[in-house]
Amino acid sequence: MNQIHEPMTMLTDYLAFGVCLYLFLKLYLKAFNHQLSIKLYAWSFLLVGLGAFFGGTFHGFYKLLDASTLYIIWKLTGLLLVFASFAMTLGTTIAFFDGKIRQFIIICLLLKVLFGLYLIVTQDAFKFIVLDYSIGLIYILIANLVQYFKTKQASSKFFILAVGICFLGAGVQQGKISLHDHFNHNDLYHIIQIIALFAFYQGVLLMKDYKIQKNT
Repeated sequence: MNQIHEPMTMLTDYLAFGVCLYLFLKLYLKAFNHQLSIKLYAWSFLLVGLGAFFGGTFHGFYKLLDASTLYIIWKLTGLLLVFASFAMTLGTTIAFFDGKIRQFIIICLLLKVLFGLYLIVTQDAFKFIVLDYSIGLIYILIANLVQYFKTKQASSKFFILAVGICFLGAGVQQGKISLHDHFNHNDLYHIIQIIALFAFYQGVLLMKDYKIQKNT
């Protein structure tokens, strides 16, 4: 373990990967009558998990891998999180909107993906990954707030809670708030994000595609 650069950060990242893989399998294998919104969120869990896996590998083996390998791993981590955010926001759009409004939002989300890819390619700091992810979370928060006040939809409460927990985690990470020398701000951030993942999961369990909602 003396050659592992940040063992706790690596372990908490790998823990997040395990949780995400578990939630992905729980959602995707059940399929929920093949609802697209739920499948998209299932894929987002897998993408977040893979991002956590590569992020943990970067932190853990920083001193053992050459610079070019580390660069690829770091960029891959960012790319996975960009597409995870796209899957989450698209799932929200499929659940809440239809027609021309949906088409307009999807175009905006595709532009957001391009913006995220630009940030990943041109910037190395993690704060830019957080920026792209935060834009998606803000959209999910607003969409669910509107939906909750309009229909009191049960799933929206969990999504609002999940987004709030995510922003709490981002504040901890960016503020470098730690509990111990061997449990730093990144480690705490990972644990908070795992809690948020379970809140998202509870919301997804109650989700329905827009057309299914209209027919019930």
